[in-house]
Amino acid sequence: RGVDASRRFSSEGTALLSTSAGAADPLDGAQGRRSRRAAKERALSAQPDKPADGASPPKGKLSRSNTVSLSVLEERHDYRSAKGLNELREQMGVGRTSLYASEDTEPDSPAPKRAAPSGIVKRKKLPGGYHTGDRVSSLISRVRGGLLVLELGHEGTVVAASSCGEASTQEIRLLVQFDRGFDWLLPPCQICPAGSLASAKSAGLPRFTWGTRVRSLATHIRPGAAKREVWLGDPGTVIGPGRSPGKLAVRFDDCCSEWSIWPTLVCEADSYTAVVQEKLVGGLCRGDRVRASCRTVGVRSCGSADGAASAQGPHGLEEGEEGTVVGPGHSADRLLVHFDSDERLWSIPSAKLVASAG
Repeated sequence: RGVDASRRFSSEGTALLSTSAGAADPLDGAQGRRSRRAAKERALSAQPDKPADGASPPKGKLSRSNTVSLSVLEERHDYRSAKGLNELREQMGVGRTSLYASEDTEPDSPAPKRAAPSGIVKRKKLPGGYHTGDRVSSLISRVRGGLLVLELGHEGTVVAASSCGEASTQEIRLLVQFDRGFDWLLPPCQICPAGSLASAKSAGLPRFTWGTRVRSLATHIRPGAAKREVWLGDPGTVIGPGRSPGKLAVRFDDCCSEWSIWPTLVCEADSYTAVVQEKLVGGLCRGDRVRASCRTVGVRSCGSADGAASAQGPHGLEEGEEGTVVGPGHSADRLLVHFDSDERLWSIPSAKLVASAG
């Protein structure tokens, strides 16, 4: 009839809404019947039970579904591994399967300890108080192939030791692998621990310091390993400590090689003119002829004036042998004399020398 029906309320409190005469009822069919049945069941379940003695009805209670109690779980561990998963399954009352029982499980007995790797090289004690693997700094500069390669302060690692000469006069060298990609055999006195470079530099060198320009006070010297000789007045530069304690390493300009000499054999370049005119100990001068007044015995290290032969043991200087004074000796009371018999240079006390006649 085109007029909406009025709402009708049931005695149970359920409202049913009727639709217009011309529209289709959305609750028709099987789905509509199920929805209406469910609505009735909810309305009936919401009604409280009537007490027998006429008392007020009790309030409705909410009941909780029966689920697994979570209180049975112990403190949670790491369940990402198969072992942790098995522990979790045991707490939940689920037996472990053969798959998880066989994977990543730890044995009851402790695992055997592994032996230390045999490829580790033990530190070896070397001369000069060093060990293999020690970090060191260079106290000297060196030239290789005409180019300055090793400089003061370059750091490296001690890898081995070497020696030259016979047992009585051995000179120790340490093989150092420098961080810049080259290695060098250096005496222990030409390196220092990497952390003590500043203190080594502050201690200084005998009479001079690094970079000092000097000139030779010896008339003529030429060690056996040298490519050329050094003459009186030749200029050079102090580059560090010498190969032996108390000596200086000097690189002369013309030969570009290192000389390990006593500091008394050089003077500062600025004072050369005055120093060279001074007389030597005993009132002698460079070029004076002298002879030994008694027999003298001395020892030389390898690399000295007469090469390998000088490293074979003590050398004797017979009484009466003659030579020429070439400069001051390594101490204040000595002279450096070039003897004629074997081309050797001796630093000999002036008291053991007498002037030759004529």
